[in-house]
Amino acid sequence: MKTSSPPLGPVQSDSSKSSRDRDYLSSDQLDRLATSFAEWGRATKRADILFSRKRIRTVYLIIRYTGAKLGEVLGLDLHKDIDLGTGQINIAGSPEIGIRTVKFPRKLALAVHDLLSDPACDQFPERLLAIDPGHLRRKFYERAEACGIPRHLANPGIIRRSRAMELVRDEVPLPVVNRIMGIGGVRQASTMLDFSEQDMQRIEHHFLARENLRKSSARNSFFGKVARITRGSIQTEVQILTPGGHAITSVITNGSATRLNLQEDMFLSAEIKAPWIILTRDEMPPTSAANALQGVITEVQAGSITTEHTLSLKDGTRICAISTNSGSNPLNLVTGDRAWAIFDAFAVILHLDANPPLPVDNG
Repeated sequence: MKTSSPPLGPVQSDSSKSSRDRDYLSSDQLDRLATSFAEWGRATKRADILFSRKRIRTVYLIIRYTGAKLGEVLGLDLHKDIDLGTGQINIAGSPEIGIRTVKFPRKLALAVHDLLSDPACDQFPERLLAIDPGHLRRKFYERAEACGIPRHLANPGIIRRSRAMELVRDEVPLPVVNRIMGIGGVRQASTMLDFSEQDMQRIEHHFLARENLRKSSARNSFFGKVARITRGSIQTEVQILTPGGHAITSVITNGSATRLNLQEDMFLSAEIKAPWIILTRDEMPPTSAANALQGVITEVQAGSITTEHTLSLKDGTRICAISTNSGSNPLNLVTGDRAWAIFDAFAVILHLDANPPLPVDNG
């Protein structure tokens, strides 16, 4: 299914600095650039040239997946600053920010493992990525042109900005994005949620795991902190607050609550199957359903038996609802219509996200 977010492609640029500052790459373009680097490496049989290209590719992937500045990456000691077992990298930023620990996906882990396994690494006991910035930029531009991307968009600063945009579009809260990127200043926490350092690391892990999987089944999946637990004689009502400020209510059995070891302030995922979501137009009608979220229809896919609607909420969260085409009062919703997504608390399935180290496939 195609996503319904505004396109992530670069904004039309002119010679002004303000216009250039709005340029960024889409996730697809970032991946195409990564593929271009990989193919470039495989195109040579000379061991010394292959090793050099591996180094440049690794610099790109670190910026692409951590949002680090070029100078920060070139100063890394891969033997000390990266832990392939846990999938974490320590990046030394400005004196005000200090060292930040950022998680990275399996793709970067495999590239770093490949580089460190090269016998030529013995020549670089410490600064393996200490590459001339001018030479590196030229190679970035060449790889962009090779895969049909405007060369100026392969600037390391634009790649860093693109990672930030990717995280924001993937609904990662701004305080977490700021921490990953090493951005200081006033902390932009949600008015409904307060994120501790541990909270932010857990949120980062959740979205990184989702990025590793990229499964369509992740639709209608909310992630948030348990705000309230009300235990009854048979069932337990649980309310979670998402980083985007949505309150999601679920009712589960007391046995399930015990197995989850539910506690306030812990993080859970809430999943709602698309057929269990009812869409309604305009003002929300009186309903006994515990959950009602308003948004705009951004995509409609009509089939012979069912129709799938995608509803985008104010914070960019997307909800998919599937309904049959039969009935005496069809909604006839089209792109741009405002609508409510309504679902019962019994339709919300809760999952406890584990937080294990990311596996590294050395095969």
